[in-house]
Amino acid sequence: MSRFGKQQLHELYYYLKLNRSLEEELVRLFRAGKLVGALPISTGQEALGLGAAYTLEAGDFFSSAIPSNGALLARGVRPYEILSHFMAKQTSATRGRDGSLQLGDLERGLVGPSGHLATHLGVMAGVGYAAKVQKKDSVALAMVSDRAVATGDFHEGLNFAAVHNVPLVVVVEKTPVGSRAPATHAPAGQHHYERLKAYGLPAVMVDGNDVLQVLQVVDAAVKRARSGKGPSVIEASVAGRTRFSMREDVFSLRSDAGDDADRQELALKDEELSDPVEQFEAFLIEHAQIQPREQEVILSRVASVIAEDVARAEQEPASTVPAVTPASDEVFHQTSTPVEGGSN
Repeated sequence: MSRFGKQQLHELYYYLKLNRSLEEELVRLFRAGKLVGALPISTGQEALGLGAAYTLEAGDFFSSAIPSNGALLARGVRPYEILSHFMAKQTSATRGRDGSLQLGDLERGLVGPSGHLATHLGVMAGVGYAAKVQKKDSVALAMVSDRAVATGDFHEGLNFAAVHNVPLVVVVEKTPVGSRAPATHAPAGQHHYERLKAYGLPAVMVDGNDVLQVLQVVDAAVKRARSGKGPSVIEASVAGRTRFSMREDVFSLRSDAGDDADRQELALKDEELSDPVEQFEAFLIEHAQIQPREQEVILSRVASVIAEDVARAEQEPASTVPAVTPASDEVFHQTSTPVEGGSN
């Protein structure tokens, strides 16, 4: 933790509060009918995405298939960009085509995931491999849900990374409540990290609700990858305070309604876990890492940024993308640089 001093702790606190305030505003807008589609949120789970992404450097790459607005903020994304994305504005990254998780920007090292559980893991293994081949000092960090561990894409990507000693860090978010079934109905074993050691790489468990613990463990894995020692896996247990996304309750339409009752019971029990934002705030105060005036300045800054960015996003023009467009539109990167052995 030596490289994370008081200034970094204050910045972490700012991002945690910004993440929480942003998602509270997103929920308000969702309920007001101003958002398009589902709303993936990480309320009560902010420590994991933010703590993991905060360890990365400018030339690194990040991709997540789980809600992690805090990670986007830490990588330089402004709240209004996220707001306009969910509001399907013309100025958003997808020009209103999508209002979900698929937000990427390679200039900021953000690799947009697909809607499938672990398909981006193979992509991130390839990103890390490319950095290794090009002798770049870059690390790829991929975040997946624990349900992704049951997919072939996850194991193919992880095996490729292990075989080629790729600078890749994989963070597996473990929640007691999934989007379709409780965790007790998913893996045969208790912990994923114990089974993933079979790939011959380090795999550890961390408290995903403790931003300092996440920071310390992921930072060590990132340093290890950057030094050429290859990939590693971190399983992070987090509270299940929210569903994967805000959307209409479709569970009552399913025949296995009992599973949903189990999920709700687990969610209520998990509410007893500490709030990551309050936990970190208490740490700062208890260890004299923040003074009342400093805290006031940070909170005032958060309120100002949210108010300004909400107003800006609401004023952005609505998407003008036609309802029906060619499937190939804005899919392939346009470049004027000749590709060896091919054409532009």
